[in-house]
Amino acid sequence: MKFYLATFLFWTAIAQASPELDRAKSLNESKMFEDASKILYQLSANSRYRKEHGEIYYELAKSFAGLELKQAAIFSLIKAVNSGRRDELSKYLEVLSALSFEVGDDVGLNYALSKINLRSFPEEQKPILYFRFGQAYLKAGDFKKAATVFAKVPNGHRLYSKARYFLGLALSEVNSLRNSYSAFTQSVNSRADEGIVDDERVAALMGRARVLYHMKRWNESLEAYRMIPRDSKYFHDMLFESSWAMLRAGKFRSALSNFQSLHSEYYDNYFYPEATLLRAIIYLYICKIDEVNKVVKVYEKTYGKVNKQLKSYLKRNKSPKNDIANYLAMRGDLKRGLATKNANNYDIPYLILRHLNRSSKVRARAGYYFNLEKEISQIENMNPWSTSTVASYAKATVQKRKRGSLIRLGRAIREELLKYTKELNDFDDQKELIKFELVSAEKEDARKKLEGRDDFDAEVNPVSSRFNFRKNGYEYWPFQGEYWLDEIGNYHYLGVSRCE
Repeated sequence: MKFYLATFLFWTAIAQASPELDRAKSLNESKMFEDASKILYQLSANSRYRKEHGEIYYELAKSFAGLELKQAAIFSLIKAVNSGRRDELSKYLEVLSALSFEVGDDVGLNYALSKINLRSFPEEQKPILYFRFGQAYLKAGDFKKAATVFAKVPNGHRLYSKARYFLGLALSEVNSLRNSYSAFTQSVNSRADEGIVDDERVAALMGRARVLYHMKRWNESLEAYRMIPRDSKYFHDMLFESSWAMLRAGKFRSALSNFQSLHSEYYDNYFYPEATLLRAIIYLYICKIDEVNKVVKVYEKTYGKVNKQLKSYLKRNKSPKNDIANYLAMRGDLKRGLATKNANNYDIPYLILRHLNRSSKVRARAGYYFNLEKEISQIENMNPWSTSTVASYAKATVQKRKRGSLIRLGRAIREELLKYTKELNDFDDQKELIKFELVSAEKEDARKKLEGRDDFDAEVNPVSSRFNFRKNGYEYWPFQGEYWLDEIGNYHYLGVSRCE
């Protein structure tokens, strides 16, 4: 008798949940999200309604999203996926992947992608999923799979241009350069109506120029670089990268003209040790011995000092905790226009801190962290709703994500700092090789003067094998993916200087 009574009470409770759930749904439809969230949280906390938990958490996520609490919504969607019926999973995963992608939540996005079965998704949603799968494969280093799914995003879709850009990156990584060039061109053409400074268009133009460089088509790559507009954020990168193309094409004087901009006062706070060394190399080619000396001294004064400071800092600070504090302080000062004024107040050299903002990983993780901070502040200011139990639940959820995001941000910053140290050590080695070549050139210059000769010429070594230079301590820069190899710790090409 007790068993039947318990069963009756259980099903009665389930039946009673439906009117409350229907009321909450109605409140969501009426955009009364605060009231809906209170009802839904109470239902989610009651184990009697376990069979309806998937739908309850999904509706709670809708309430949070309506209140612009997107991270709290993501957490509720994950719970909906874990507790929902199989026939509802596609709907939950579709929203989860879209929201995670929007706010940059890799954890939520990767979770959603791991659960998704593309066959069960409506056709109109598949291009978005192809794009997200492609980005996940690209981040994981599986470039062939990334290329396969990016190629499935159809022309005319709002993500087509971005998909073609990332397709170009993926194809370049597997050395399919002609196809990579075509993908970048398609991305450029699809943004033709967006204006010449459109970021997506200019990024694709940069990708196309880099592929041409990698194909050793120096002059064509220079023509492609010239298409980058002056008021684009990519202009400084274009000046530097095109200088390498000019060097490989033997256009030394043209390359030197770029350095008037690269080393102007406007770019004083940019971390570009390789640009300084490249300038010294070009002067060495054209036998401007005094200029080589000057540039090497500038390098030692600027980057030699930075390298010592960074090494000392890393030796004193084994934990990323202080890395985060310095980076966040610099970001705050930069926003207020005080970063240059406070440049000497940071433990990490200011040039390095500024350069961290060029790291896509650091930028993405910092952006996600700031979004979480903003969401917590938003919850605290949503009176009187902020005093409710559902608000406390949402705040605790976001705070937990914030702690995790801070750890990931610290890890990304530390990885970059260690990478910069390795790069600076490599650059120092190259500087010493330049100085060695400089001594030889000075001896040759002195010999010519004694003989009464002042004619000279310069040439680029016709041997283009990377191994030929790498075995002698040098490496020229091919484009690989979205970044040049210098950004992952490789360096230089030196040809043959001949002053006779």
